[in-house]
Amino acid sequence: MDSDSERKINIKTEPTDEEVPEASPEFIGARKAHPIAERVVKTPDWFCKKHGITQRDTLTRIIGYVPATADHEPLYRLSTIGRAIVDDEAVKMLLDSGVPKITSKDFEKDPLLKGFFLGGPKPSTRLVLGPSGRLMIETEGVQREKERKWIELRTMKRKTTERENRKREIMESKRGGREMAERERMERKKVEREKMECLSFAFQCTYCGHQSNRLTSLKDHVLGTRTKIDRSRCLQIDCINRLIQDGLLKKYEEDAIPVTCPPPKKQPWAKITCKDPKLIDSEGKFDIPEDIAKEWLKFFKEMPT
Repeated sequence: MDSDSERKINIKTEPTDEEVPEASPEFIGARKAHPIAERVVKTPDWFCKKHGITQRDTLTRIIGYVPATADHEPLYRLSTIGRAIVDDEAVKMLLDSGVPKITSKDFEKDPLLKGFFLGGPKPSTRLVLGPSGRLMIETEGVQREKERKWIELRTMKRKTTERENRKREIMESKRGGREMAERERMERKKVEREKMECLSFAFQCTYCGHQSNRLTSLKDHVLGTRTKIDRSRCLQIDCINRLIQDGLLKKYEEDAIPVTCPPPKKQPWAKITCKDPKLIDSEGKFDIPEDIAKEWLKFFKEMPT
């Protein structure tokens, strides 16, 4: 047997349900003409698992070839033999299932078989595990293309999963950020309310009586805060009494008060109140603390009388 036929090649194989009659003219002609006939190939893993035998204890050769057609790629017919220790459990099962032994005549006639069995365990049982039926052998190029597509598919799935996870994390973080901001705002209001209850002095809106311990906060309540609606700048005023008494609701829509709207008609729009009766004298007057007076003068030129 020449060196080409003895050289092992690794080809991935897949079982098929079809059987090609060995006596068909196409098959017989291919067996005689194809250059890789009798070449040794790797035994399919599924075949080894099926018979409970290791890869190194099998010898698989190509015994037939069917050229590629419009319906299928090139098809090969393989023959597999095996070796195993005498009285081994796997051997007993194979013999019970009807797997025949190799005769001494075949053993002596084929140098490749002789070398294969001499390299195995001693004493060994020679088994005929094949022919293994019709097998489709994929070329390395086709296999590489399949692996490439499989890797691309895995990569796309991984990227899609990562992208969806990032979107979900961003949405959850935004939702969590909004919820956290709302909780912080409510907490600030609660703290401010608690401070207001324990403070002796406060700033009070002259329109609605809303109180705050910070004049800056009260200013936003009366004068409004700047916001942007439909690409136009406008004021958001929380004091409803000012909107009504100054006639802003008649002149503008509540959510579209321009930044250039007139200042409050009531001046000053805030006053300082004392909530501790002990600090108020018989005439209803009280001494204004220095920090309250300092903040008042940031917005108004004169102290209230």
